[in-house]
Amino acid sequence: MPISKMTAKEYERALEELELSNYEFCKLIGVNDRTGRAWINGQYLMQLPTAGLLRLAVRLKVSPARLVGSPPTSFPTRSRTSS
Repeated sequence: MPISKMTAKEYERALEELELSNYEFCKLIGVNDRTGRAWINGQYLMQLPTAGLLRLAVRLKVSPARLVGSPPTSFPTRSRTSS
């Protein structure tokens, strides 16, 4: 199967499967949520690197955050204090 850009329908299904909102996914990968809305409404096709990440997350049934090494957003991060 050749690697291709992600269609709007495929993007919506991936978000559903991963239980992510467009906003959450866009925040995770560092793009404006307007870009995600453009992916959803078919204005733009998602480019290969991002599409590959999302497809891999769906296939492995893991959060994209685990694949990119982002800390979970539900856990507070500790700040280091100098002693």
